[in-house]
Amino acid sequence: MSDPVETMVVGRDEHHLRLDRWFKHHFPELTYGHLQKLLRSGQIRVDSKRAQSNTRLTPGQRIRVPRAVREPNKQKPSLKPAPGASKADRRFIEDLVLFEDDAVLVLNKPFGIAVQGGTGTRRHIDGLLAGMIDRFGARPRLVTVLTAIQQAFCWSPKHAMRQPSWGGLFKRDQLPRPIGRWS
Repeated sequence: MSDPVETMVVGRDEHHLRLDRWFKHHFPELTYGHLQKLLRSGQIRVDSKRAQSNTRLTPGQRIRVPRAVREPNKQKPSLKPAPGASKADRRFIEDLVLFEDDAVLVLNKPFGIAVQGGTGTRRHIDGLLAGMIDRFGARPRLVTVLTAIQQAFCWSPKHAMRQPSWGGLFKRDQLPRPIGRWS
């Protein structure tokens, strides 16, 4: 049996990440409501102090994680098939890639397909990207959509930890070149 609590150290690549997003990254099965309950009751602490979900983390901080979070209850297997993209969907997304490097993925969004899902929307860019986790290593998150006269470009950082910094670049209009030429 493991210890009732474990202390985890915040890494350098997790600088300025919110505590709730840190937990979502490390423990994706933990629901937001359960996290709030653990924070309110003081079971989760940052540097031995109570914390809130919007606490910004700095490298080297210690986060107290209870065993209930690390070892979730076993649930029944889902009847839904595992997420994935068909060969046609994979080829479709690959054809949309305008620019790709280690940090960002830029897609040319065609007319007629939604960026995000909604009621009655089954096929959308966000869902297709989720089905290609094996290709990108993690699920790319859409940061923004730039709309030109007849086209839209979808920007997606390849690493969730870099998402806040890319959003800041858009706010300050400091896009690096050659990426900025599409904006």
